[in-house]
Amino acid sequence: DHFMEDVGITQNQFNVGQQLLSLGIVLTEIPANMILYRVGPGKWLTLQLFLFGTVSTFQAFQKGLGAYLTTRFLLGITESGFIPGGLWTLSTWYTREETAKRVIVFYFGNQLGQASSKLIAYGILHMRGVAGRPGWFWLFVLMGGFTIFTGFLYGFFFPDSFKNPHR
Repeated sequence: DHFMEDVGITQNQFNVGQQLLSLGIVLTEIPANMILYRVGPGKWLTLQLFLFGTVSTFQAFQKGLGAYLTTRFLLGITESGFIPGGLWTLSTWYTREETAKRVIVFYFGNQLGQASSKLIAYGILHMRGVAGRPGWFWLFVLMGGFTIFTGFLYGFFFPDSFKNPHR
């Protein structure tokens, strides 16, 4: 949807941004999981969802290489530890027999989400021109807004410990 042209970056710069996302994940995944262990999944995973959604939303307003590279790196940082944190939570909250089934659902949900998000993104990208904005703008705003909303719901309903299942 003319993203690179609109933001003012080249294909090579786009590729560097994609690698910075991975670098953010690699550099902060272990510290993120150490924090998860200390504060609990209810608080930490909620914060990660909220911050990821916020950075995702702000991608809609990026212009130029610096903003693009910064948002990609920040996305990696905010995403780091989320999947391992989810798996750690499953493995500590359920018995060995229960964990396998829940991990299957976790990964199936991830794959279903990735598959359906492509179809949804295709539709959202066709919003180019709505309010004079490109389709990629709406993709970031809607994706980020949904993630922030999900983070709030998660925060209200997800306990920090199986030992204290009610807030």
